[in-house]
Amino acid sequence: MDGWQRLLCLVVFCLAYSLPVTAHTIAPPFEQLAPPAIIDHLDSPHVHAPLLLLPLVQAAELVVRGRVSAIDSFWTTDHALIESRVTVDVAYAVLGKAPARVTVHTSGGFLAAAGIGMISMHAATFATGEEVLLMLRSQGAMWQVVDGAAGKFVIDGKLAINQDLAVAQPLDRLLAEFRLLSTATRLPVELPTNWRQLEQHALAIAKPANVVQSSSCKWPIPHARANFAVNLNTAQADRFAGGKRAFLRAILNAAATWGAVAQADFSLAYIGSTAATQTGYNGVNEVLFMHKGPTERAAAAQVWYNADCTIVEADIWINDDYVWNVSGAPGTEEVDLQSALLHEFGHWLILGHVAQPEAVMFAKLTAGTLKRDLQQPDLQGIDALYPR
Repeated sequence: MDGWQRLLCLVVFCLAYSLPVTAHTIAPPFEQLAPPAIIDHLDSPHVHAPLLLLPLVQAAELVVRGRVSAIDSFWTTDHALIESRVTVDVAYAVLGKAPARVTVHTSGGFLAAAGIGMISMHAATFATGEEVLLMLRSQGAMWQVVDGAAGKFVIDGKLAINQDLAVAQPLDRLLAEFRLLSTATRLPVELPTNWRQLEQHALAIAKPANVVQSSSCKWPIPHARANFAVNLNTAQADRFAGGKRAFLRAILNAAATWGAVAQADFSLAYIGSTAATQTGYNGVNEVLFMHKGPTERAAAAQVWYNADCTIVEADIWINDDYVWNVSGAPGTEEVDLQSALLHEFGHWLILGHVAQPEAVMFAKLTAGTLKRDLQQPDLQGIDALYPR
């Protein structure tokens, strides 16, 4: 059995439901926020980087090291969401043959003229001038980061930081792991022998990323409050006693768990139903079901903010192509709705991911398991953002 096959046998099946990395990481919007503070650990004892990287490398068609040179954000054709085209000047390829420049398509962005921005909490976010290492797959004439934020490393000197996976390690070690994992793909190893000299050149001409402090975006304070509406537009509720009432109770219990943190000045309040069937900027915080396909993640939060980084709206879509459970005893291929929504409501607070697997804000939720109680890293996050 090859080395990569042995690695694969160790990978635990996890369902990615969300989405950066200390106990109270703030997820950064485009152009407005810096990446969170440098992680205070290298190779977290809770996670093993090669195991996390293997499925990403297997899905990638290209792995490149480069610098973000331009970001063009725009409304979608229905004027509901913001997307961005991100230009990355390639310093060198790691796996696969790369052009001198790649254009990456991603969800979210900031429209300066309109004074409005959107964070898609699972998508990779970028800032001009940012030094990055990206795992990419083709999307028509452009590229897409593999598994959203999980496929992006920020390079800070000799350190490579993946906020979504809660991993930080020396760049040379990361590149060595890519070479090892390349045997699991058909991609040729293109890492040049003089990559260290190329790194020195890149750092010598690096410009500061066009960002500001990462702690500035939040709901209006004091007494932060987010009212929200729910559309139970799913037929899955019919499988359970209580039907849609049981589904609504799971969502409301998740919201109430964050509001029950005594030392935090934040609340989530249910205000009734909504007829919306897709997320978008409409002035209402909404939770609803959408058919996103089995290859998309199980659920995702989208957060809207204005020019002064005040959050003005947040939404959650729940992927109706997953099998949801509200009984408290999900099967091995079912996702517990309350656990998933507890995580997504954490993103509404603008919390990112943490390294501790027991935490609600850990990046992965294993199918068939429950995570309905906040843990110390989760509590530290909401306390830091919204102290009473």
